[in-house]
Amino acid sequence: VMHSVTAGDAAALIGLALSIGPIPGDAETTATMLEPAFSDLKATAERILGSTSRPWYFGYRVRLGVK
Repeated sequence: VMHSVTAGDAAALIGLALSIGPIPGDAETTATMLEPAFSDLKATAERILGSTSRPWYFGYRVRLGVK
């Protein structure tokens, strides 16, 4: 597993969550179902992280093929 370190605050966390992509299904229904959870995530991120930038550690699996 390889890793990278970056820094982020509440706004970056919300941006990351939005960038992951939609859940398959009817977009309007999905948005309606996810709105309460997303509102909770946003409120929690803002309460805990706020504008303070903290380190984030990401792990990546690397598969190497040799011919």
